[in-house]
Amino acid sequence: MHRLGPLVRALAEIARRRKHWISMPELWDNTETSPWRQFRSLMRHLFERYPAPDFLAYHWMTRRPIEWGHYLYLHMAEGFSVRRFMPRSEIPISPQAAKFIRDVPPHLGPYSGLRWAQIRGMGGSIELANCIADHTILRDESTDEPFWESVLRFVIRNALLSLVEVMEIIHFLNEQKFEPGEDVWGLGGGPLPLQPDLTLKGRTLRSLRRHMANWRDDVLRKRPELAKKTFDWPRTEIAPLVHQDGDAKWLIFELLSDRALKLEGVAMNHCVETYVGECLGRKSSIWSVRIQRSGTPKRMVTVEVDPRTKQILQAQGKCNSTPTAESKLVIQRWAEQEGLTMSTTD
Repeated sequence: MHRLGPLVRALAEIARRRKHWISMPELWDNTETSPWRQFRSLMRHLFERYPAPDFLAYHWMTRRPIEWGHYLYLHMAEGFSVRRFMPRSEIPISPQAAKFIRDVPPHLGPYSGLRWAQIRGMGGSIELANCIADHTILRDESTDEPFWESVLRFVIRNALLSLVEVMEIIHFLNEQKFEPGEDVWGLGGGPLPLQPDLTLKGRTLRSLRRHMANWRDDVLRKRPELAKKTFDWPRTEIAPLVHQDGDAKWLIFELLSDRALKLEGVAMNHCVETYVGECLGRKSSIWSVRIQRSGTPKRMVTVEVDPRTKQILQAQGKCNSTPTAESKLVIQRWAEQEGLTMSTTD
């Protein structure tokens, strides 16, 4: 009886829609043996002047059917096009997609079925349509169909993508653009999405993959307030530097928390954030060299100093590049002021 529960519910719904019957049940000529095939045969007998898609017929047997799915079935059983059905889902159905509506796998629901037809109409493969309509959040209607249409065109255009990577891309984009930041970033992420303006416009597959791999650093560049502080440490005896050189103001100051190291590493694209242990153990002190001509000071060099020996161990520009000649002169001035040796610098 438990297995027949969906069938019983569907028969009750059929009885409720008796004004749409085109023939009486007692005239039904049943030749099927399976209960599910018998149900499909009965639906054709009672409602279909023209063949309707199987996925819409079988939807009548779901535990929580979508009512407009019933109406769409009846609409198509009368011979009308899916494109003429109103109101319908926000999932766009192009003339090309409408051609695939009768090929939708029978186990899909109204939303996922329309999504399947949409993907096929765009030129997506059966395998891709099955994957997205069955295994991603796009099996349901979204709040931003134009955006997701651009995503579908992107993955179809990049035909060499594996189905696993397609699912990863859709999951990533949904988290970044639509999910609360607190759920994605963790504590401090806030109730709003991290990247609500995220778009694929102008992106290549390579740039998207890079962003997916480095998204935390990319987000931090735009929203430094997300970097949380877990550890901090006291200042060394080395003093900072403020030096005015014409219209340029140079600043050299010590970074005193894991948060400060994280932001420095993100901005300079190097691994200084891994020096937390050395800073806590007072084996290293990390300094940021910045120049201000107008507006916010610009990071130029990150310097590591051994506070015990007062040696400058290394000085690295962005992406571990060699500091500019101008930066080197300022660091030299600071070293002379504080009695630092520069045995490892040029």
